[in-house]
Amino acid sequence: MSPNPRAKEYDIYHFRSTDALLRSLEPVQTSENYYINTLVFCTTHNLFEVLSTRTPSTVSLQEIVGDTQLSSYSLQYRWGREKKHSVSGKFIAFETTQQNIYLILSISKRLFWQMGVLRYFDSLYPVGIRPFLKQKELYDIMKSFTESLNGRQLRVRKIVSKGRITSKSAVRKFDSDITWTDLSLDETFTKAFYE
Repeated sequence: MSPNPRAKEYDIYHFRSTDALLRSLEPVQTSENYYINTLVFCTTHNLFEVLSTRTPSTVSLQEIVGDTQLSSYSLQYRWGREKKHSVSGKFIAFETTQQNIYLILSISKRLFWQMGVLRYFDSLYPVGIRPFLKQKELYDIMKSFTESLNGRQLRVRKIVSKGRITSKSAVRKFDSDITWTDLSLDETFTKAFYE
């Protein structure tokens, strides 16, 4: 699947079932500026109802396809002085088999993901949150997901880590690190567990 050269987006936003969506992602090879972005979002509310009722003034959100377990949306997020800056794109939200856990998916440029999708979902606090997982929890989730891919493998291209600074004289409370790599899931977590 390649992007439409005029629209500059991938056509994954019309599916009504998770199975059909996942099958469509099998042949995806993104161009240099597009990434397959995913977000785990937790809420005790029905996320689709939350999305239809909680829209800040900086956001324009329209449902493209709606269903009980999977919906796609068009999002425009504005920010800055007099809301002069904006990003727009599309994302899919779907319910997982785990209670209160939803996945958000978008094949988009990094700017839309960071300044649009992540900011919008962060604005939904305290109704829902992005969970912070321990390495073992994340590994178990990703390993389970990989096993459902019928022999296909995940490759880790970017690792973002955050740790608490314990020095009392430090001005910052956390340090962070971003590493660009190309490792299998097992190689990534073996390295993380033993370093």
